[in-house]
Amino acid sequence: MQQRRPPAVKQSSSGGSMWDKEASDFWKDMKVDDNRKKLPSASSRLLSAVAVSALVLLGSLYVYSTRSISVDLSEELRESIVRANCTKLAVQSRWHADMCQRICPDNEFNEPCTNGCLYGTMTVTKEVCIDRPLNATESAMCPYRVDCAGACVEYANVRPIPAKRNACEGGCSSVVPSSCKRAMDLLDELAKMDA
Repeated sequence: MQQRRPPAVKQSSSGGSMWDKEASDFWKDMKVDDNRKKLPSASSRLLSAVAVSALVLLGSLYVYSTRSISVDLSEELRESIVRANCTKLAVQSRWHADMCQRICPDNEFNEPCTNGCLYGTMTVTKEVCIDRPLNATESAMCPYRVDCAGACVEYANVRPIPAKRNACEGGCSSVVPSSCKRAMDLLDELAKMDA
């Protein structure tokens, strides 16, 4: 088997290869600007300073404008969280059932009374949690009314007439003041905790 020899690179008269000569000629043809200053000119420094100042000004205006919007949004968000917590805590407690059990008699009028009582307590509690201002100061009187007669209309034709309807309306109207006071206190407490 015969070995191949690598092709010889043509040598130039100066002793280097043809590639060395081309590289040397390339770099000789490149112009180097020795007059170029190492530091930027005064006008370019001034232009850079103005550009940076403009960016800082625009950034601060953006932060200021979005900050006022975010404060408003966080206030609305805080209020919705307080109201949601009020509804959740007030409605999902045994207080309503226990209160209606205490109010309603343990006889044939228990069912209509309990239904009216539960309707009244849940309705006024939801109204307070949804509509009462968070910064309200009055708590002596409940400003919310419940239509107990409308809720108990289903007992209008149930015998003994009108005793069951009256039991329903009585259960509803007797629980509304205490339920309203409880819901107002709970909402006020949640609003103070979150502030």
